[in-house]
Order: sequence, then C-alpha cells, then structure tokens
Amino acid sequence: MISIVITGRNDNYGGDFKARMFLALHRNVELLERYAVDYEIVFVEWNPIEEKPYVCRKICSEYVKARAFVVPFAIHQAYSTNPQMPFCEMPAKNIGIREAMGDSILVLNADIVLSESIVEEISQLEPLDNVFYRARRVDIEVPCRSECFSEEKVIVLSNGEELIEPVAYLGAGGDFCFATKSAFLKLGGYDESSRFTTRAKDWQFFLNALQLGFEIEFVGKVYHIDHGEGFRNTQENVRNTAQAHFGSFWNFELELPFRNPDNWGMQGVKKKEFPGERIHSLLVSSVGETRWNKDTDRAMKERVLPANGSSGWKGAQLMHLLLQILTKQSSFKLHLNQLDTLGQWQLMCRNLGISPDKYLIESSAQAEADVVELQDELNFQNRSIRIPRFIEGIDSKTPQFNPFLLKRLMRAYLFFIENRFQRILVYGAGEHTLEVLKIGIPKDVEIVGVVVTKPSIDKYLTFPCFAVQLVDPEDYDAVLISSISFEGEMLNEAKKWDLKNVYPLYSAN
Repeated sequence: MISIVITGRNDNYGGDFKARMFLALHRNVELLERYAVDYEIVFVEWNPIEEKPYVCRKICSEYVKARAFVVPFAIHQAYSTNPQMPFCEMPAKNIGIREAMGDSILVLNADIVLSESIVEEISQLEPLDNVFYRARRVDIEVPCRSECFSEEKVIVLSNGEELIEPVAYLGAGGDFCFATKSAFLKLGGYDESSRFTTRAKDWQFFLNALQLGFEIEFVGKVYHIDHGEGFRNTQENVRNTAQAHFGSFWNFELELPFRNPDNWGMQGVKKKEFPGERIHSLLVSSVGETRWNKDTDRAMKERVLPANGSSGWKGAQLMHLLLQILTKQSSFKLHLNQLDTLGQWQLMCRNLGISPDKYLIESSAQAEADVVELQDELNFQNRSIRIPRFIEGIDSKTPQFNPFLLKRLMRAYLFFIENRFQRILVYGAGEHTLEVLKIGIPKDVEIVGVVVTKPSIDKYLTFPCFAVQLVDPEDYDAVLISSISFEGEMLNEAKKWDLKNVYPLYSAN
C-alpha cells in the first residue's frame, strides 16, 4: 500500500488553499483508483484556527481511505520560533511519515496534481530501499473545475519550470517525494531543528540523502496549481526575509549529514481520537518542555544568516583571504580579534571541510608567517595582501553574511582560477547577482558582462547585458549562473544555446 501524505490548515494558507487542495485530491484519487493503486490518504492539519471548521473533517468525510492528525496551536507555539510562519510544513510531513501504514510513502504538497503517466509509473514501480524518487514540476493556471481536469487542456505558465533539467536537490523537491517507508525512516525525515523557517528543507533532505548514500531518481512530471502567495509570486523584497510566510533563507548545508532525534515526527506524543471520524488530535500535555530546549536553540542560531552590514564585509574579506591561501597566492596566518569574526571564519571553514584552526594564531603566539589582523575598521596590517576588486556603483561594504553563498562562490572562483578561465559572464541580473558582486571579484577573474534570458535591459550596473541566444563564444571563457531560485531554468537555457564552461553556482559538484 502507498500512503499519500499531505499537509495543510483551515485558513487561506498560500492563497485559496482549500480550493486548490480539493481540486488536486479529486483528480489524484480518480487516477489512483483507475490504475488500481492500493493507497491511503494521511492528512496532517497543523495549527488550525479553532473557530473555523477543520479541513480534515471534510477530507475524511469525502474520502473513505483518509485518516487525519491535528496539531493544535499550543504545540505549534512550542515548536515555531517565527511568529510570521503559521504553518510548519516539514514537521507536519514528518508526522504523516511516522503515522503512515503503507510500505511505501508518497509525500505530496496539497496543490500538486499527479500526471496520468506518473500514476501509471508508480502503480508498477517496486521502489528500492536506497532510492528517493522525484518528479519534474509544471506550473499551471487554476483549472476551472476538478471534474473536467484534462492534461491536454491545462494552461502551462511560461516561467520555464517545465523545461528544467532535473537536478538532484534543487527545485520543488517538497512537491513529490516517493520512497519506501524503510528509506524515510532510515534517513530520519525532514529537519526539525531549524524552527524559524520551512524553506529549503526539501533541498536539505535530498542533500542529506545523497551524503548518506541514497540515490535520487526522476520518474515523471506533476502539475502545480499556481497561487498568489506561492514562492514565485512573493515579492523579492519579502521572499528572502523572515516576513515571508514560509520563513527566511538559512544555512541549510551546515553540519550535513544531519540526524533528527529519535522522536522525530512527534513520536511519543499521545493522541486522542475523534469518535467515528478517523481523526486524531495530538495532546499538548504529552509534548513536554524538553522536546525543544535551550541547547537546541543555541545550535539553531548558527543556521540563521545575520543581516549585519559589517558582518557581511568581514565575511567577504575572509573569503578572499582563504581563496588566496588555497590558490597559493599568499602565505600568512590570521589573528581574528573579534568573536563575531572568529565565528564567521569557523563557520566558513566548516562549510568547506577545512580545519578552522589551520590558518589561525593565538594573540600571544609568535608566528613565522606574515600575520593579518582584522580590526574594527577592517584594515590589513600587511599591505601585501591582495584586496579584491569591487564594482563601481555598489556599496561593497553591505553584503549579507551568507556562508552558504560564500562557500559556493569560493568553489566557483577556485574552478575558474584552476582552469585559467579569466573572462567570466554572469548569467542573471537580479538581487542574487548584486550580492555576488558586493562580495568582490578576485584578482585573476574579470566579469565581462551579464547574460539575461529575457532581454529587458541593456546594462546591469557597469556591465553590458547579452541575450542568452546572442552570446558570442569568443567573448568569454566561462559562465557563472547566479541564481538560487531559477538555476534549473537558466541551466537548461545555457545548454539549449550551447554556452561553454557553464558553472551553476548551486548544483555544481
């Protein structure tokens, strides 16, 4: 039997939630029964508004193979540290995984419509215990009625999502994840330790799986019903902040592989059954005060990306210093005289798998190598250090401190320098590229222009812009794809137009 795990709550979460969910449910159940799939529906309703009817009651009354679990507000309040985030998607999915009765589990977002081909595929698939199966997502406009849903008539949105070349962990991994229950239990579910966000936990889940020896396989496509408060439709100045209803971005690669406590998915929490309704409510009294304690809160803070301007400047300088060491351009050790700077250095080195102490000296130590001391003003005492070049028109002293980006960017620059690729095109003209440029350009790298998919501007800062289809291979040595949200789409376009030496910042090995 396949357990279909979906989650939600009884408000308008994400925009017109109930309409999207029941449209998808109706179509998915129709296909599952057409292909004689043995299934159950496990719905987890997280933090429902008590004054409104529960969504799970309607689900269990309309679908005889459905069961539901309700997570009350008090448990949500004990778990979440972000008041802007009323719905904690991943711990809700973990509850569904732990409560599933099937020998295999399909975790779906509530507004995902299965394609007929993928239902046929999973009806015949014998999933392997070491594989997680994913699907390509196609964004569509809201169909008029679920009764007349037709794959031939759906209106596909022109955002390029359907063209994305599959990447093991990028993209909408939370939309469709299929595996044996044994695989889910062995991996240990989605991360429950970072309680201020739900964003990118699907990416982290697949990265964790890859690090622990699992494989990722794509088995078809699914349809995502577009909605006004979805990730793509959230304004960029809100999307990357804690104000977003899905939470802020975070350093989800830190300390991989991760492992949840054994009681993940609210195991051990007592449940009360609603008489005759196949609905269970988690009891607040059995959660206990020690499930999320101060020790885990302290560890969680390392994953938060501070928005302090001086922290960003220090992080950028540290990245360039480490880059010079790794490319053998300089030989020195560092004395870091401020705790926040030392913390950034340790975090950056751990992200790259380097011992943080290897290039440090204590303040009392006598070092034979040149010593660089970062002071409050961030002046270098050793003037032989090569300061990175900054772009005209950018206030380079205000990059965000983002160890996730710094790790990826350093890898990219090492790749360019080691392969003698000096003239670099940056593919992307958004806020992400601005942050990349704020961090500074190494001495041996030159940015010669910016590539855009849809030509709407002819200049980005001081750089000329080129339409992707008009790039001349003689004008550059390599391309850096600078996007975290649309990398798959841009990678597909780069391949389509035969750009050379393409380096995708996030999916590069």
